[in-house]
Amino acid sequence: MDKEEIIESMNDLHSNEWSLYNNFFRPSQKLIKKIKINSKYVRKYDIPKTPFMRVPESDYVSEKNKKILKQKIKQLNPFELKKRIEKQLKVIFKNIYEYKFIPKLLNKTKNKI
Repeated sequence: MDKEEIIESMNDLHSNEWSLYNNFFRPSQKLIKKIKINSKYVRKYDIPKTPFMRVPESDYVSEKNKKILKQKIKQLNPFELKKRIEKQLKVIFKNIYEYKFIPKLLNKTKNKI
């Protein structure tokens, strides 16, 4: 596998399973307030929510798109997504290892002959 194929498989993973998993199932905290007290900052955070959970609060997303997202989450299984991500990552790391080290090994054996 060459460099372009590795990049293509990484892009595929990111645009499909990874983005679904992150947007629907991985919560994050948003910074609400940052106050400087003497030389230190005190930060206040919102409760953790996934990006999907923040959509209903948004005025920028149409009702049609909100319904589409609600239907989408019903079709998703976080455990299955995680398995597919792990499987693809194993293949990607294997290909990266082969891309980096196999040519070097071949060059070393050629020099010995």
